[in-house]
Amino acid sequence: MLPLLALLGGLSWAADPDAADLAEAAAVAEALGRVQNAWTGHTLRSGVPACAHGEARTLVTRSRLLGAELHRRLVPLVADHAEDPRVDALVGQYLAGVAFQARVIEVHGGDCAAPLAPSPGVGPQPEADRPVAILALMGVICPGLEPGDGGVMVVDGPVCATPFGSCDCSPRPVLPGEVVGP
Repeated sequence: MLPLLALLGGLSWAADPDAADLAEAAAVAEALGRVQNAWTGHTLRSGVPACAHGEARTLVTRSRLLGAELHRRLVPLVADHAEDPRVDALVGQYLAGVAFQARVIEVHGGDCAAPLAPSPGVGPQPEADRPVAILALMGVICPGLEPGDGGVMVVDGPVCATPFGSCDCSPRPVLPGEVVGP
């Protein structure tokens, strides 16, 4: 059986100065785990070659971006809180994700990554009051007029995307690993 990433729903994010950074890193870790698990379902379990399935191809790209973002978010957390068990759990998830990416995803589908286009995330919907990591394409993510740049963004609550300008779209709940764009 393949090692699949566990979700971090059971960790406590007590109020402290770095709680938001920890919660956002956990959201990225959750999205990474869900995307890698979805890739496994589309390819290894189905027997369909990874390059033959469009969704699996975009999951390779999403997994790479989420893994890089988790690394970027973990560096300062490890530097400041190396002894925190919550940070240790996130580092464990990151290392498991990197290993799975290198040993399975890149070996079986790394040559056929696809460009990102708006596509659904991986369910189920996270608990309310938990941030969600998405991939934000070009344009503006609303509410808040946050620029989408093709990278990972962590959001709190429903969002939508518009090409540029004002937020004239209707926000909706998003799932981890969702690609949001106009």
